[in-house]
Amino acid sequence: MNILYYIGNRGIDLSKKGGYYTHVYKLIEAVRETENKVHLLCIGEKRLEEFGENTQIPHVYARFFVHKFLPFTGILNSFRLLKTALKLHKQTKFEIIHERFGLYSYGGFLAAKLMGIPIIFEVNGPVIEEKQNHTEALKGLELISAKISRYIALRNADAYVTISNLMKEIMVEEWKLPSEKIFVMPNCADHKVFARVGLEEEGEILRKSLGYTENEFVACFIGSFFPWYGLEIFFEAFGKAYEKNKTLRLLMVGEGKIENELRGIAQKSGFAEAINFVGRVKHEQVPVYLKASDCAIAPFRKLPTKFFSSAIKIFEYGMAGSAILAPRLGQIAEVIEDGKTGILFEPNDVGSITEGILKISLQSKEKNREMGKAIQKEALEKYTWESYGKQLVRLYEQLRTVSLP
Repeated sequence: MNILYYIGNRGIDLSKKGGYYTHVYKLIEAVRETENKVHLLCIGEKRLEEFGENTQIPHVYARFFVHKFLPFTGILNSFRLLKTALKLHKQTKFEIIHERFGLYSYGGFLAAKLMGIPIIFEVNGPVIEEKQNHTEALKGLELISAKISRYIALRNADAYVTISNLMKEIMVEEWKLPSEKIFVMPNCADHKVFARVGLEEEGEILRKSLGYTENEFVACFIGSFFPWYGLEIFFEAFGKAYEKNKTLRLLMVGEGKIENELRGIAQKSGFAEAINFVGRVKHEQVPVYLKASDCAIAPFRKLPTKFFSSAIKIFEYGMAGSAILAPRLGQIAEVIEDGKTGILFEPNDVGSITEGILKISLQSKEKNREMGKAIQKEALEKYTWESYGKQLVRLYEQLRTVSLP
């Protein structure tokens, strides 16, 4: 089967290797491992050799700074992607289009209609509302254009895959899309990296090199330091927990724009000596840092919208066999069983987070190891990219042979 994986959103810059990079790369790899062909079409200019067959079109702003006032750039990009998709189809003869849905995207469904093939939309978030959460809210003609393009495009899909039950709820209740055409497929983790042989030993060596003793309790965060992760609230809670448990240590792996603010909170709260910022590490080293730690933290904050996300971080933590400390939010509370595979706290609540930190750090390390083994077992059974790819291909085959109701 020949599949066109189509990304119409300029914000998905695969050369930057953000969280979405892992999702796109692993999805395409998983589908190719089922002996199907995937051609990636997206906006960008840097070489993406690791993606195999791919075509990129450069992003071009509308002339005379028109893009500052009108959403013409996204609309023009979508038209240029449409033309490129049709040109590629003449050579490749695609059998299905899988589009990672984004702002102002109409080229994918038009291409599918002109090619006479099905299109499936991958919906990872409400897009418009995400701008409000993470950058700046759309306004004026940008907002109107985004709503119109979302409304039209999504009503021309043959099926949808989405990341969580809450996102499906939004699609059905707010966007009025047919429930029977929406398939929930949570994100996954790479067991070849996060559950590989020898990680225990690698983690022990790293722990010693970082200077941690067996008596210290090391909580590890891995990711970007951005406001939506709720790290500032977590740091406040960690300071309070540290006053009661001086064996606590915090290992911060990553970087981001609020790092200086976090350092300031640690200094002010009196636990600067208990924290270690190690910067960004290679993806294959992430599970080693998790194994060097006693628990993994994912302190997401409650946002104005529903918590529709499917955090890859949670699945990678689980696949590595880490006991997880995380908020009782959306899919996180579906994946983590409080007291069995992790400890849950109330989001944005300093008191509840402090209590969670103390609970997981003061219980026996054997209990934490049992939690880690339990969630790793579940991750290996349910959340591998291999199983994700096979499920996706079954849906492709169903769309090719019969129309969904």
